[in-house]
Amino acid sequence: HAALPHGELSPCMAISVLPPPPLSTHVLPMDFKLATDCLFGCPTQDDLAARCGVTRNSIARARMDPTSPSHRTPPPGWEEVVADLARQRAEGLQQLAEELGTL
Repeated sequence: HAALPHGELSPCMAISVLPPPPLSTHVLPMDFKLATDCLFGCPTQDDLAARCGVTRNSIARARMDPTSPSHRTPPPGWEEVVADLARQRAEGLQQLAEELGTL
């Protein structure tokens, strides 16, 4: 997989982090497929790579066992990027729970 341009999210991430419009403006009701797409959507290595400005391969190698000869140092600033992706994911799940709770 190639890294996405900086700032772009994978389709599953976009589903989970974009705030839904107010319930009164929903054209389509929440259904099982949409709800589970939101639930199972998550950031990918491509999302992390794009946000860090590195390749997916760089992320994969940084995740390797540190004793592996192929291991590389994680990209600078990875902590804030991972924290931001986690916050976005949590917000998306909270929105999903709230919407399903109002049906």
